[in-house]
Amino acid sequence: MIIDIILLILLIVSLLLLVGLVTKKFPLVASVDIEQNPKEKQAKIKQQLLEKKIKQNLIKQQRQIKTFFRPLKRYFLAIKQFIKKHLIKQSVNNLEEDQLTKKNDKEN
Repeated sequence: MIIDIILLILLIVSLLLLVGLVTKKFPLVASVDIEQNPKEKQAKIKQQLLEKKIKQNLIKQQRQIKTFFRPLKRYFLAIKQFIKKHLIKQSVNNLEEDQLTKKNDKEN
């Protein structure tokens, strides 16, 4: 029981010392300017260059994909127009047949 109390007191005292050190050194840590560190500048520039290169690669791949699918797009548009033309022709024929059957039914 006494050992538990001693350990608890040691824990509390160590936490208080830790908090004291952090509060004492915090202004010093806060005043450090990371931007002045050459390694940080270099890392930032490297990150920017990588982002630029990735964007350029994506744009290049996008262009390649577009040029690859452009003939397919024309082909599918031609098929669409062909189907549309024949569907219209078929629907006109069906309407004419319906009108003829109605006319024949009226005559009979």
